[in-house]
Amino acid sequence: MKKIFVVITVLCLMLTSFAGTVYAQAAVSKAPPLSMQVLGKKVSTANPPIIKNNRIFLPVRAVGEALGYKATWNAKTSTMELKGSGQTIKVTVGSTNAYVNGNKVILDAAPIMYKERSYMPLTFVQEHFNYTTTYDKTSNMISINKKTAADKAAGQAQGLYVLGKKIGTDVPVIKNNAVYIPLRHAGEGMGYKVSWYAGPATMEMRLGDNLVKVTVGYGFGVINGKSVKISPAPIMYNSRVYVPITFIQNNFDYDVSYDKAKNAASIDKRKPLVEEAEEPIEYKKAKIEEIIYDDNGGFPQLNIVADNPVKYKSFTMMNPDRMVVDIENSVLNTEFETKEIGKGGVIRARVAQFSRSPDVVRVVIDLENQQLCKLVQSNDKKTISLIYANIIIPVSFAKEEGRDVLMIRGSQEMDTNVFELENPDRLVVDIRKAVLSDKGQKVETNTPYVKSIRTGQVDVGVARVVLDVEPGIYYDVVNDGSLTKVYISDVPFSFFDYKKYYNSALVDLSPGSEVEYQPIIDKANRTLKIMIPKDLDVEEKEHSINDNIIEKVTVTKETYGDHVFTTAAFKMKPHVEYELLSPALTKLVSVRFKYKASKSDQLTVLIDPGHGGKDPGATAIDKKTYEKDLNLDVALRLNRILRDIGFNTIMTRTDDRYVDLVSRSGLANNNYVDFFMSIHFNAYNSTAKGIETLYYPNEITDEYQIDNREIANIFHSELIDALKRTSRGITPRPGLHVLNKTKMPAILAELGFITNREDFAEIQKKEYREMAARALAVSIVKYFQDIQGIGLNVDTNAIYAAPTPKNPYSLTNSTGSGS
Repeated sequence: MKKIFVVITVLCLMLTSFAGTVYAQAAVSKAPPLSMQVLGKKVSTANPPIIKNNRIFLPVRAVGEALGYKATWNAKTSTMELKGSGQTIKVTVGSTNAYVNGNKVILDAAPIMYKERSYMPLTFVQEHFNYTTTYDKTSNMISINKKTAADKAAGQAQGLYVLGKKIGTDVPVIKNNAVYIPLRHAGEGMGYKVSWYAGPATMEMRLGDNLVKVTVGYGFGVINGKSVKISPAPIMYNSRVYVPITFIQNNFDYDVSYDKAKNAASIDKRKPLVEEAEEPIEYKKAKIEEIIYDDNGGFPQLNIVADNPVKYKSFTMMNPDRMVVDIENSVLNTEFETKEIGKGGVIRARVAQFSRSPDVVRVVIDLENQQLCKLVQSNDKKTISLIYANIIIPVSFAKEEGRDVLMIRGSQEMDTNVFELENPDRLVVDIRKAVLSDKGQKVETNTPYVKSIRTGQVDVGVARVVLDVEPGIYYDVVNDGSLTKVYISDVPFSFFDYKKYYNSALVDLSPGSEVEYQPIIDKANRTLKIMIPKDLDVEEKEHSINDNIIEKVTVTKETYGDHVFTTAAFKMKPHVEYELLSPALTKLVSVRFKYKASKSDQLTVLIDPGHGGKDPGATAIDKKTYEKDLNLDVALRLNRILRDIGFNTIMTRTDDRYVDLVSRSGLANNNYVDFFMSIHFNAYNSTAKGIETLYYPNEITDEYQIDNREIANIFHSELIDALKRTSRGITPRPGLHVLNKTKMPAILAELGFITNREDFAEIQKKEYREMAARALAVSIVKYFQDIQGIGLNVDTNAIYAAPTPKNPYSLTNSTGSGS
């Protein structure tokens, strides 16, 4: 998808100080009112630019139509859509989320309504429309014009660029010969939701089901539950988390480049390793401008740099060892003829104009051992690099002891990073400090697990092998000196594999070949024993699990006559049921365990009163009532009601204290609660009113067979019926921590606007807050009964009819927690 990069010609002036300039000019020079012209034509004064909160806003429709877009206004959602020039843009009044060609972007200020017109921040035009903006002090006018050739030639200034767009103001830094970039900007540019947790000094990035965790000072990160090496370790710089660019290159489906002269790093979508057709490269007369030694990538390389793409021929010589590079259609433009290097296996480089008509520049590189190095060329063909790296010979795919195995062999010890990609399913092996000995391969395989194998040089010093695989495969990687073996199978490579979900677990036992297993259930001791009629090479051991599903797994050997059985005994927690997923004769024994409650005292609800302590939340229209206090009031009432009808409850706070978001989700996940209920009140402007129910949009899977939207509908309908307030509908909010970091079903209820006089008049009444708590309790009961199918035998009408105790928070007992 085409990404548009806009050169911002108006810098800080157009952001904050610009507003001050306009005011000062109006007061002192009596300049004309702030106005705007688009493509040379002045826009009607009926839709002038405006300044709000030290920011410049432009009329969405007027700008869009002047640039040739078709503008469509949706009054129901307060959204303006602009279509044209191969681009579709959507902005919504009051929301910092905008969409450009379907991709979400975050605005630095939400669009606003002014005189019944929608306005967007100037910075959005600068960053996402293919135009430049300028400001003329004399006329007090903003001009929007097409990007000129000079604008395009200006190129990148220092900073971080993701998909062609400059992200933030932080710049790359070099520490200990490694290039670091700011992780937050990189992650957000790639579409991730980024969160920082100061306590453990950890940054999390989430995109759909993908979760990345990086900790400052720690040389390993976690990607989708798997540990990956980060070398060198992440650092803090200017209060920002920085990671080496190799972390992005090696673990994401992106290419990263760094321009040392400009101190600019770029992250771009990774190109296919084997392309059907490449963009044609225009070769014209080139100047050879520099020869640079560089070992920042962790291996020695000598770069021959030209100003245009070049073609070359090379050969080696011995006694002494030399690499000779003849560069066609080029002229010499260096300030030296000989450059002494003296490190990394490179002795020196000599350069001369070898011939005229045709123009050929010859570079002779004196080497310690020419057999250990190789020439590669950058993607833009402007740089020829001699590198001393691990030379990877063509890969092979075969069977070893009945297992499929990919063999990757190099000239040095292998430094690999293996990760998985989805849509389509791929297994990727990156060999760092390496170069392919030949052009990329494409190998067709004859296996039910691997469709094909491709190799390519994704960067100078990073060779990549991609396996196009079927879903659900297992793999095992063995590095043995200069050889890497990647084993592929449809069964685990270890005997015992345990996958945990919020109220279930999946166990796979791999006997290594087809067997007829025997399940034995001991109901009195809640133990399921799986007996496999083989003497497997596994350790006899007790594995302590101790979650809400399994207490422990005991692996033993048992002998009956002449037969040795390998057994795995699963000690289940109370109210856990099991399901055998495999046929009697199988090479993979799969068992699903699931927690199955039958009454309310077997269920736990976590109640989360939003905000608290130093975080007051929103302030009501009376300027003295805080959201945190209203949240706690309803939460304590809900706690009383749920306990009265038999539920177990946990509260994130029971008084006015601060609880960070990580602790809230952690309390729920670590206690394996069955439902998460977050309570809030809303705030915006004085006209916004009503009740809104927020949920995490999800896909239904075998492990999570619930549609969160259905849960939200239950809660929203109950709240609207009980509280008789305006409905703002149910809203998917995938970016909210308490919704996306909790493993169990979760709902966040916004129980009215404390910034609206009509809503707040009701919210102030204790009867309203009591009714809100009862409606939430009834919704929770209906969720367990209607969606989970648990017959709780609770009369929901009785919940509404029960008298309110003198102390609405009183409990006979409580498992409440303020942690």
